[in-house]
Amino acid sequence: MSVNREEFEKAFDGLDKGIRGLIKTASHANEMIVLDELQEFANSVGSQVKNIQDYVNQLEKELKKYKQKPQIKQTVVRTYTSTMNTTGNLEKKLNQGYHVVMANHIGTNNSIEYILEKEVIQDE
Repeated sequence: MSVNREEFEKAFDGLDKGIRGLIKTASHANEMIVLDELQEFANSVGSQVKNIQDYVNQLEKELKKYKQKPQIKQTVVRTYTSTMNTTGNLEKKLNQGYHVVMANHIGTNNSIEYILEKEVIQDE
């Protein structure tokens, strides 16, 4: 069941208006006990409404994250038999979450070119 944000806010606004109306009516009745109880009730409901609204905002934020489509990020790392570029760069990329999708021998000196990729979610 989907919840329309506007209807949700309208329902809470109506609840708030109703509580304020009760307090106004009770203040005219000159019954301090009833007024105190209604004010206590209104404060309690108000804090609960705020908690619910905070929770809904958090859920909307999480939902937005899950609706984002991940992007594929690719990079190339080459390793050589000389000391110029050993497997250190490859290890670094693998530790960053990349995985190898293809590897090819290049040249005649046992050099290897690795195609790496990982999924990333772009912030809007």
